[in-house]
Amino acid sequence: MKINPDKISTWVEGKASAYLEWDKRRTQARFEKALKLKRYFWILLGICCLLFLLGLMDHLNAAAISSACALALIVVFMKFVQLTMIALHGKEGSDE
Repeated sequence: MKINPDKISTWVEGKASAYLEWDKRRTQARFEKALKLKRYFWILLGICCLLFLLGLMDHLNAAAISSACALALIVVFMKFVQLTMIALHGKEGSDE
């Protein structure tokens, strides 16, 4: 049995190009997912800040305190979700 180096190199090149295309699609999907999560975070943070400002405009201390508490709870929840996602996915996206 004789090994043909041309067939092997063609096969390796095909597998390499398929892997590079797959990696490009995976990177793009991760980027879009991170961008979507970042948008949700900033929208929630903006809503909380708006609630806080509305509470301050009415000069009602209870409304301001409850808005600040709601803002703090949402930020803590988002950080918990972020840490959970990091723990679940490990170091898949690290550049090391």
